[in-house]
Amino acid sequence: CRNHTGAVIDDCRSCTSSATQVVGLATCSCSEKEWIFFSKRLNFSSANTTCNSINATLATVRSAADRQCVVSLNLMSSCISKDDSFPWIGLNHIDTYQHWIWMSDGNSEQLNSSNWNKGSPNGDRSQRCGWTALTSGLIGDRKCTERKTFLCERRNNGDSFTK
Repeated sequence: CRNHTGAVIDDCRSCTSSATQVVGLATCSCSEKEWIFFSKRLNFSSANTTCNSINATLATVRSAADRQCVVSLNLMSSCISKDDSFPWIGLNHIDTYQHWIWMSDGNSEQLNSSNWNKGSPNGDRSQRCGWTALTSGLIGDRKCTERKTFLCERRNNGDSFTK
């Protein structure tokens, strides 16, 4: 993983610049995707807008390989605090309560219970947006208005994620 300057992250001194609030704290290439973690706390809609501004979407954590990439991102950056380790991802059921939708492709999906963090989903109809645990790659649901860190993805084409 690399920080916003492209340097390999090996300690927190390498990624504490104020620029991280703008362009992301760390990025990893994994599973044909570039994963970009943002330490700035935004609501779900604003996080999605920020991802779109760098030609990305909120991340899709659909497969075991995706979950492993999420865990790798966390392991590569000692700069991600415990409080920031549950970022928004592109999973929601804002328009429908029955099906969760991945923003990257718009496909609805019945999610296997093994994908969910313990206690999620909890049936609270106000919790319509998804997050992932960076320690496990498992997913959960929260109110979309909460301010959280977030994880973007885009197809890995070799370009830098900075503008």
